[in-house]
Amino acid sequence: RTQIIPALALALACVGAASMVYYHLGLFIPRALQVRASIGLGNGYSFGDDFYPVWFTARESRLGNRDLYSYEMTRQIQIGLFGRPVDPRRKSDPPIDYRQYSYPAFTNLILWPSALLDFPRLRMVLTLLLPTLTALSIWMWLKALHWQIHPMWVASVVVLTLCTYQLLEAFFALQPGVFVGFFLAAAALAIRTKRLMLAGALCSLTLIKPQVTILAILYLLLWSLSDRTRARFWQGFLLVASALMIGSLAIWPRWIGQWIRV
Repeated sequence: RTQIIPALALALACVGAASMVYYHLGLFIPRALQVRASIGLGNGYSFGDDFYPVWFTARESRLGNRDLYSYEMTRQIQIGLFGRPVDPRRKSDPPIDYRQYSYPAFTNLILWPSALLDFPRLRMVLTLLLPTLTALSIWMWLKALHWQIHPMWVASVVVLTLCTYQLLEAFFALQPGVFVGFFLAAAALAIRTKRLMLAGALCSLTLIKPQVTILAILYLLLWSLSDRTRARFWQGFLLVASALMIGSLAIWPRWIGQWIRV
């Protein structure tokens, strides 16, 4: 009997998840692509459009010291995503700086392996990788919070989480923020297991989207500074964050001011 309720919950979760997947991939995405094509922006990469600027700038950076935030870089990104650059004379077009590279420059240092593949192959890899990392993130949060629950309840949570509208959007767009969620979950588990240096290092990697984790990082740094036994957290964070900053400044000396303007 103890198996019946979790099994029923998992079955209902699968039905709900399948419904959302059908809505997103069967109804919403085709309509969105139709609208995009109707305004002349449908000749590029729509699947994976959030990761494309990261991949493209990383690819271009291998050819020399390219300005990540320049109009020319933005124009090339737009051509890849839409088949043409944005035209400010067209009322239906988005702003001229649409899809401009908006990440800190060290994002390219962290995600540089993506540039080793062409974009169609990279999309296939990320299509498998991002849901896997999200499922692992859920498992790590459960471990970090010491939630001992039935495996079928865990499966229900994973199914429902992976098939939320927000994550289906993230998976379709190949949103780099999924990596941020994974790094943060791994940091939480590292704190639980007393690996504070590793936790600090992982938290520094979440700075590729600082608006997502800055409050958590500030809290954890205060927590670390308040007790000498926790000092390895801020030391690990400072070590990796400094390495990323120094490395990115060596390649793109003006990136901080340019990124702030973006």
